[in-house]
Amino acid sequence: MTADSVPQKGYDRLDGYLDQDIFMQPEKRYNIAEDWTETDYESRWLSAIIDGLHLDHERNQAIVLDWKTGGKYVTKHTKQGSLYAAVIHHLFPDMDIEVRFVYLDKPQTDDLVINYKHDSTMLQKVCEFWDEQGHILTTASKKDFAPAYDFEEIADLPPFHMDVLMDPRNYPDPDFPKPGYIA
Repeated sequence: MTADSVPQKGYDRLDGYLDQDIFMQPEKRYNIAEDWTETDYESRWLSAIIDGLHLDHERNQAIVLDWKTGGKYVTKHTKQGSLYAAVIHHLFPDMDIEVRFVYLDKPQTDDLVINYKHDSTMLQKVCEFWDEQGHILTTASKKDFAPAYDFEEIADLPPFHMDVLMDPRNYPDPDFPKPGYIA
């Protein structure tokens, strides 16, 4: 986006923060190592790019701002927000965290705001979840990404597709098992 194309809602949100003497650092990138410490780009296993970040070390408060265009996908955005919270918590463990999604092209759509207290059970569970997800991804093998096949899902395909799906020559990689419907 250019300054000319930023919707009024974006300016309004930033003006509201400025009125409270809150400075948002734009496009803050954190490269995170497996132990959740900051690292260089080449050594990272996670990069988090935060659209706007405010860290108030005196009040122990962090505000994460994420601009969104398009629909409000509460489940997807909540999950994304929880990852931001896990990153910020690991780097600044004493901070309470507010994650705010601002739907720029939908002036009538309310922001999605998620608050995490630094010592809350919820934040602890979020961090455990992302620790587990990170472990799954960093220990996965090629076969863990093999597609799942459900015969009922393909039952509605036109018959000429069945020949392609049933041909074992289309599944040459030994790390990707053949679907169950192939004899």
